[in-house]
Amino acid sequence: MSEPRPSRALELIAGSEGTTDRSEMAPVRPAVAHEAEDEARPILLRDILAAPAPATEWIVPGVLAVGGIGILGAEYYLGKSTLLAGLGAHVGVGRSFLGFDVTRALPVLYWQAEGSRRLFAERVACACFHAGIDIQTLDFAFPPADLLLPFDSADFARFVIESGRKLVIADSLGYFHDGDENSASDWKKRVMKPLMAISRAHGVSFLFAHHYVKPSDNRQGRHKIRGTSAIGADCDLVMRLEAPDGELATERRLIFDKVKDAAEQPALTLSFDKGKALFTREGVAPASDEVGEKRRKLIADMKGRIESTLTAQPNLSGRQLFELTRGSRAIFDAALGELKRDILVIGEPGPRGSILWKKALVSAADRVTE
Repeated sequence: MSEPRPSRALELIAGSEGTTDRSEMAPVRPAVAHEAEDEARPILLRDILAAPAPATEWIVPGVLAVGGIGILGAEYYLGKSTLLAGLGAHVGVGRSFLGFDVTRALPVLYWQAEGSRRLFAERVACACFHAGIDIQTLDFAFPPADLLLPFDSADFARFVIESGRKLVIADSLGYFHDGDENSASDWKKRVMKPLMAISRAHGVSFLFAHHYVKPSDNRQGRHKIRGTSAIGADCDLVMRLEAPDGELATERRLIFDKVKDAAEQPALTLSFDKGKALFTREGVAPASDEVGEKRRKLIADMKGRIESTLTAQPNLSGRQLFELTRGSRAIFDAALGELKRDILVIGEPGPRGSILWKKALVSAADRVTE
């Protein structure tokens, strides 16, 4: 599918630049889209079943999908910001995290709204050092200092879209949601609909850090997450971080309450080293520099094979291209993602909803010099 023009998501969020009445926000685009001039019409069940089944595209297979919206809830000071930043850093370099594969490197935006940005940036750098991640090549960014925009503003959508970031982590949710957090209608109108408009049009994934409610016998399990129950119902990914032995102990439990379109994920036992700002999982060693370098070489080799294949045989589907290049699916996805990011290959709509890949006529380097 060709990239929609940036203003499309803005139009879905607000009808015009000056819109202040959020009740007039345009709805997200329908699940089944037709050409603008076609009249919308029902689709028969048999036709839906006869069409090729859409495959879920993952950033972290079985956990976080491309365009997915997820939330991590926890008490204060248990390390939820550190955990999300660690995940973001590993996505930024395309390396596995806590035993979960990361399909490819993606540019990350960490939108921190609490605490000192300098101190937090130092903790992220510390975690990267101990995880063997080179921050000089890490595509992990922050917004300008003191820039805080609500999710349902056109300025937020414009900043995210123009930044080119594909994973946005908002810490914490309350600073970006101006409505009543206990109102399902406010949540849908001011959070889900604006973010879904961006994610559908541009493939951006969102993760939020959020707090628990005050301890209560009536709020257990996934209901510990503060706010309306629509938060858990609407998000694609719902996680909780807990400290079974208290915040001073190192053990943490990462609980997956919901993962959309994937098998149920068991809870993980993690160890949190506050001094290193590092989470580890028993039996899973952090990816070392040696492992990362090997992966980078495999991706570089795969990029060359993809380009050579498309030079000889343009207009191949992703499946055909994968079969011809012969390699790991994760390495193939990472290589194709980097080539697409650098505008070295382009994908155009093909038959039956497929994407046909070919080399770009002008290289990214040539564009820089133009």
